[in-house]
Formats: sequence, structure tokens, C-alpha cells
Amino acid sequence: MDYVFINQLKVEAIVGLLAHERTTPQTVVIDAKLYPSAGISNIGDNIAATIDYAAVCADISHITQTLQPKLLETLADAICAALFANYPVAQITLSLHKPQAVAACASVGVCTHRSRAG
Repeated sequence: MDYVFINQLKVEAIVGLLAHERTTPQTVVIDAKLYPSAGISNIGDNIAATIDYAAVCADISHITQTLQPKLLETLADAICAALFANYPVAQITLSLHKPQAVAACASVGVCTHRSRAG
């Protein structure tokens, strides 16, 4: 199955439950696989016929910086909803990592796979 990917998009944001996480931005690392509704074949070298990953990165960064959620799960829901609303994607696999959250781990986070309703 064809997909467009974003690997290790780094965004500084307020996210988390702990007091210091509510006041000090931390790095959120985002990976996404976006499965175009029409695939990637026969798009005629036309950006309008596929997913503009630069625009997706800008949208993900904006949501991550402005939402300020307590949970990564909430952030994942918001990102997926926006991507389905604004891009021709049939499915999304999204991973959100907090590399500074637990000192003994390289990162912790959430991963979700969503399909467009309908």
C-alpha cells in the first residue's frame, strides 16, 4: 500500500500532566504515514493530486504548539482529525514521542492507526 511519510518531525510544545510539563516546552517527535485515497500512481507529477508533506508538517506543528494537551492521546486525536479534514487520506499511522519524559528511556509515547470513516 502506498503512503507518504514524515519521519521525526520535531516540535517544541507544552504537553503533559506534570507541573513542569505545563510550563516548560519539551520536544515532541512525530512520525506519520499518510495513505493517499488515490494512491501515488498516475498522479501526473501534480502536487494537487497527492499529499503535500510540507503543508502537513506545518499543520501538525501548528496543532502541536497550540493545543497544549495533557495527554499525547488527545494530541493524536486532534492531528488525525485535522489531517482527515484537510487532505485526501484514507488511513493514517501516527506516532508521537516524548524523548525527555522518562530519563531511563530513549522516548515514550503513543501510536495510532486510523481509517477515514465512511
